Amino acid sequence: MPMLVNILEENKDGELIFSVELPNERAKKYIKKIFKDYEEDILEDSDLEMFLLDEFKEEWIDEARKRVNHNLIDGLHRIRNFKALGKGNPIYFECVSFLKKPLLEKHYKGFELDFTPPELHPEAYLARVDDIFYKLKELELSYEKVEMLDKVKLDLTVIDKDTGKEIEDLSEEFFDFIDSMSFPDLILRKITEHKAGETFEVELKIDESIDDYYLEDEYFGQTLIYKIKIRQVYKEILPERPYSDELAQKLGYKNLEAVINEAKKTQASLHARFYKHELIRQYLRKVAENLEFKVTENMIFVNKLELNLIDANGKSLLPETMANPDEDMKDIILEEILLSDIYIAEGMSIDGDKLLDRVLAEASADEDLDDEEVSERVLELALEEMRKWLDTNLGKFVTINCP
Repeated sequence: MPMLVNILEENKDGELIFSVELPNERAKKYIKKIFKDYEEDILEDSDLEMFLLDEFKEEWIDEARKRVNHNLIDGLHRIRNFKALGKGNPIYFECVSFLKKPLLEKHYKGFELDFTPPELHPEAYLARVDDIFYKLKELELSYEKVEMLDKVKLDLTVIDKDTGKEIEDLSEEFFDFIDSMSFPDLILRKITEHKAGETFEVELKIDESIDDYYLEDEYFGQTLIYKIKIRQVYKEILPERPYSDELAQKLGYKNLEAVINEAKKTQASLHARFYKHELIRQYLRKVAENLEFKVTENMIFVNKLELNLIDANGKSLLPETMANPDEDMKDIILEEILLSDIYIAEGMSIDGDKLLDRVLAEASADEDLDDEEVSERVLELALEEMRKWLDTNLGKFVTINCP
């Protein structure tokens, strides 16, 4: 039986919202396959829905798009209100898609761009000088509380609360620098509340709030007890300004002036790259303005979800100290959509097979890439190729005016 597609709304921001329902008999086939493949992993309805979306979302949306009779942006859509209650029940969801507007030459070429160049602070090179002298860092034993990026030696024993047994795969003697990827957030916060010589325990319930994929997959639903003893804490001791010729000579430079000259060259190169990036950013924003193309909150939500910055409910998966401003996300979206449209409008094409061969050739021998990772790398290389092309040809498209 065919799926039922019903257009719910077409709004002024270029969003098309439609519902999709797979009738009982057809839904049974998909749910039966999911139970066959994942039955041991399906603990509740949310698991069933997740597996269904992972397996069949693209298939359903492709079929639905043929029926809504609109030209939509490829690969960009938001699923909401997904319901799959089990065998004998229909599958239902709503899809927010985005209307694709035709890109004409007047939208992307033949106009003047009033470009505001990024400012270069006269002492910006000093940060590069610091980068060079960072190589002289030393580690010193400390009895202060642990902070991010400290090197810490600790004993970690993880116990399954229900059985009382140690989980050897998670227990370890840790001796490394700690960062946001070292431990789940709760454990990391507790570690940074203690110092060398202290012993403590943390109880951790493994659920959707845990941002460690290994724990999510292997230990979902369990409660783990982390027993931690901090043995040693090392703080980085860095050389402080003003730097001297003697310090420069320790790094193999003739004197401090030689370090400064290298730092200035490095900063000039970084600024040149940032200048090009900013030029392309402002150009694509102008193209979007000409096209009357708006980046909506739903687009930003989809991209944050795909980049694992938020979960399906919109909750941030990043530490509170990290940020991903929406303005930056707008530029990412504009680049992904408009850059390829301009590239195609100019009669250019990407050799996908060539990029795929390059990805596979560059992968290390011990790197096991799944299909999704390969696809992501191919897309990254395609964007890189299009950026270089636009950077080379932008002067042919528009007149660039700088103040």
